[in-house]
Amino acid sequence: ITDCYLYRESIKEIAGRRYEPESKAWFVPLTVANVELLKMLGAELSGELAVMVEVSDAGGGAAADEEPLFPMPISITPYKHQIRGFNRCMENDGYGLLFQVGLGKSATAIAAAGARFQRGEVKRLLIVCPLAVQSVWERECKNLTVEYSARLLEGSMVKRRDALRLFPKDGLQIAVINYEGARVMSDDLVRWQPDMLIVDESQRVKDVVYKVELDDLGDPDPITADSAEGLDSNGEAAPASTFLSNQFVLSLPQAT
Repeated sequence: ITDCYLYRESIKEIAGRRYEPESKAWFVPLTVANVELLKMLGAELSGELAVMVEVSDAGGGAAADEEPLFPMPISITPYKHQIRGFNRCMENDGYGLLFQVGLGKSATAIAAAGARFQRGEVKRLLIVCPLAVQSVWERECKNLTVEYSARLLEGSMVKRRDALRLFPKDGLQIAVINYEGARVMSDDLVRWQPDMLIVDESQRVKDVVYKVELDDLGDPDPITADSAEGLDSNGEAAPASTFLSNQFVLSLPQAT
């Protein structure tokens, strides 16, 4: 793979990849999943590789045969990579969705939360995200087909605390807060006792101990970008640290 500066970070996530400085090229295992990933990243494929993608799209590849392990409770039709990501989320208590921009990390994460609610594993979901995308998450929740109530934790502290306290008892309770807000009201969030945590744009903490202003929540184990569990190019899980003990965690780093 040459001339790939813009998506080099994504290539680094592929299991078995290697870089040869002499030729200034990356080499990755030849699999349908890897070829599909390169296509999504915008790589120009040779004739042989393009045929591999066409066969997979027609249902001939292993990735095309993967079905959701549990019904995905969202109103939109998921793509193959979202189904693979959803399945890995359901198989692991701590997980990272490493999709490129615009490939549906949020919808996949919401589907996993909804499915765990249906299984009786999650009642309260906390989403921590940048301020600019709080309303985006509120819209994403509207794709859920399970009963839920979503609240943006914003405004005065009194208003935020009331939002947590006055959630309807029925359905999945979803609280959305930005990073700074989470730091300010970390004690309140601990008392709320979320069953699941989604951390959006978690690349903000790469190469440092994972604290995100949530270091009071459940005495989390340190976690770095390199130890975040994720779906590699072959649809397999990578080793990870669990961010919150006894809770389900999804990390959604933003590709650069």
